Amino acid sequence: MFVLISGTIAGISNRNTNKDELTSLQKLLNQGQAVNLNAPVNTDEVSYFEFSSIRIVSKPEKNENNGVAFVITPWLAYPQGDTVFYEELSKKRTEIRKIFSDYFSTKTKKEILERSEEKITKELISLINERLSLGKIRSIYFTNYIFLE
Repeated sequence: MFVLISGTIAGISNRNTNKDELTSLQKLLNQGQAVNLNAPVNTDEVSYFEFSSIRIVSKPEKNENNGVAFVITPWLAYPQGDTVFYEELSKKRTEIRKIFSDYFSTKTKKEILERSEEKITKELISLINERLSLGKIRSIYFTNYIFLE
């Protein structure tokens, strides 16, 4: 009987621990400090998720009047534990969103699709890092990258 009761108590407390871990991860995600979801094992990076979705209209093709609307949801990887840099990213959130918007709105859909993801991310990393003074982002990932036609 004692074994049954102690096993039940251990199971309930373990369930609460997992729930606390999930709550903790959710808080980190909400703060933009969650561990990189696609990171390799033993990474020393965390991610900044606070951009939400950015709606952009591409530059029109030569024979068209309007560009194509699309939505991106970017997130940035930066060194783990750099809280000062996190603060800079938070303060420059609007400016960084504008960099994404300006970059894609000056290109046609065809130009965007012709570029590799690697080239796009390298160019964006360079543009963003030029504006940052307390650290540098290491990578950019897109949760959404959807053309709306």
